[in-house]
Amino acid sequence: MNKIDMAMELFVRSPGEIVPLPETEAEKMRKAVLSAQDIDTAMNILEEGMMSKYIKAGRFNEMLDIIDELHLRPFMEPAATCFYLKQGSICESMLDYSLAIDYYSLGIQAYAIKVEPDDRFGYWLFNNSSFCHDYEMLFSEAQRLAEKAISIDSRRHNAWKNLGVSFEHQDKHVEAAACYLASYIKCSGGSDPRPMMHLERIFKRHDGLQDKFADQAEKEMGNIFSGPFKDFCLGETYYYCGHFDKAVSSYEKFFSVAPSGYTGCLEYVQMRIKELKELKQIEAQLA
Repeated sequence: MNKIDMAMELFVRSPGEIVPLPETEAEKMRKAVLSAQDIDTAMNILEEGMMSKYIKAGRFNEMLDIIDELHLRPFMEPAATCFYLKQGSICESMLDYSLAIDYYSLGIQAYAIKVEPDDRFGYWLFNNSSFCHDYEMLFSEAQRLAEKAISIDSRRHNAWKNLGVSFEHQDKHVEAAACYLASYIKCSGGSDPRPMMHLERIFKRHDGLQDKFADQAEKEMGNIFSGPFKDFCLGETYYYCGHFDKAVSSYEKFFSVAPSGYTGCLEYVQMRIKELKELKQIEAQLA
């Protein structure tokens, strides 16, 4: 396999500037968290500034060592999945995705033996590990992990994006485009710019892909969405594939059957229909 710059491929952000952390403050926080006598106290210290300050200061290994010490305390065992998730995240901040995979794998093992596992941690362990496997170009395993995250919570957008990356690099381009668009839709169309960046790039890379995706839209988007919302998603598919007449038909179908709870979508669809019909009028005048 040809070497790929996966940092560019995944739109990995460059690390921010180092924000120095005074030694006295770092030591005070370290002593406080290691003297905690219960999980809640330790978590509050970690999450209310300690982790972010250590990471911004580039003190990654120190933070990993502190959490390793917390693992050793028997009363902290119920927090094992959360601790491994945090350690994997720290490694991602270090841009050490191989080490991140090791921590996420430990977290997944801890999650698997829980009697009542917390699916919030389960989702992020599988999702984040999928991202890291994509980075390491282990695309088949990235696909498996993303699909597991989606099976836990299909509403979140992140795993759909990571699944798209794994499909794209296994030459499953239509499936990848469907995942990227699903991710874009599920993140409310833009709260995370990366899904649309992936979609636009895969269209540029492969001539004819937009038409292929449009031809298979019913199947691909039907595998992801159901009910009235499927028609909205089909409208979006045809819109981004440049099949505007089909987009209008799907938007109008959604508009006619969507429950009142879809107020935001209905307003958006009205705007899209108006835009496309005006475009068609302009094209007719120029013909």
